[in-house]
Amino acid sequence: MLEELGEAFGNGSSNPSAHVVACLERIEQREQEICAWVEVDREGALAAAAESDRLWREGAPRSPLEGMTVGVKDIIDIAGKPTSVGVDGWAMGPAQCDAEIVRRLRELGAVLLGKTVTTPFACFDPSPTRHPWRTGSSPGGSSSGSAAAVADGHVAWALGSQTGGSIVRPAAYCGIVGFKPSFGRLPLDGVFPIASRLDHLGFLCREPSDAAVIWETLTGERVAHLETFRAGTLEDVQGARADSLLLELWPRVVQRCRDAGAQVAPVRLPVDWDALLEVHGVLMAYEAAQVHAATYAQRRSLYPPGMRRLIERGQAIARSEFDRAVARQEEWHQEMERWWDDLGVDFLLMWSTPGTAPSHRSTTGDPLFNSPWSLLGVPTLTVPVGRAADGMPVGLQWVGRVGADASVLGAGKWCQMRGVCCR
Repeated sequence: MLEELGEAFGNGSSNPSAHVVACLERIEQREQEICAWVEVDREGALAAAAESDRLWREGAPRSPLEGMTVGVKDIIDIAGKPTSVGVDGWAMGPAQCDAEIVRRLRELGAVLLGKTVTTPFACFDPSPTRHPWRTGSSPGGSSSGSAAAVADGHVAWALGSQTGGSIVRPAAYCGIVGFKPSFGRLPLDGVFPIASRLDHLGFLCREPSDAAVIWETLTGERVAHLETFRAGTLEDVQGARADSLLLELWPRVVQRCRDAGAQVAPVRLPVDWDALLEVHGVLMAYEAAQVHAATYAQRRSLYPPGMRRLIERGQAIARSEFDRAVARQEEWHQEMERWWDDLGVDFLLMWSTPGTAPSHRSTTGDPLFNSPWSLLGVPTLTVPVGRAADGMPVGLQWVGRVGADASVLGAGKWCQMRGVCCR
């Protein structure tokens, strides 16, 4: 989508203003049903688009993202706008300055369309957002508004965040692309925290090629071009945890990758999956309790049930238990390069989620297949690879070494070019 928009803007067959108007019209048609937005900045977006029109006419766009719309998850500060973190009554006033990622996007000429809905405090309790394919189903979380807005055509792409599975899971549920970079690759300044050892900033978009454009523009790092590679599948992790709909589909997806030229074989991680989940849970709960220590007692009524449970679990964790969890995380970080060498693969492959989107909106789904990768800080990409027997989208998750973000995104483009990626 983004490459096509850039070509149209460059040859004059369209312009950013027309793109913004089309997005606004789609939002007007669908927002009452989807509930993806906290605020749409119509006037600001049209003004920014008019400036982008001029720059494209003059042949001087600031970047490949010039004039392209982006939604901003409402835990990320935009100067002059309140950051509500998904909680009515939380924001005390407008943000004083842009988050670092927002500042960068303005410099690059991206058009900030508005704030997308997040689950409360970007955690477990569901948001009002509905799944764009089947409105009774969950769109996932916590980047629920970003996922639904992109999937339903409201915006070209959107920012999200992930502490457990908050980018990959909603993207997979909604049939789009979601990328969680390596830990620390995108700046978290001006982003409301959950747990500093786990928080990642990333993005959601329509196609793997869009993800490549965004990454190259934000970082200056060229996305790899791949012809073939070695991928390891985590059959032991999935076999006991994925539901029957996905287990039935798995051999066909693997064969599709092989037919497209990849070498694919089962491998085993040298660390227990449940141990990774346990350490992730300790770090997330303890650090969330620290983040909210000053406000939880004073403003407890603003906290929904799932967030209360997380904080109270964290309050019950001894500092010594947290320190042990930190030590294990750091030990695993140090060992990961050896793991990859021993496995002998370029990527790991598994489902992005244990099942398709829950058929009710009382849950955001299970981050079971995502939280360990957030703990380890490795780059992960979900790409849509069709639908399960229930008619809902499924996502294939690509996992790479720390720092190999460009290679993981290259695998996504390979999926798109070779027909592995489909809706």
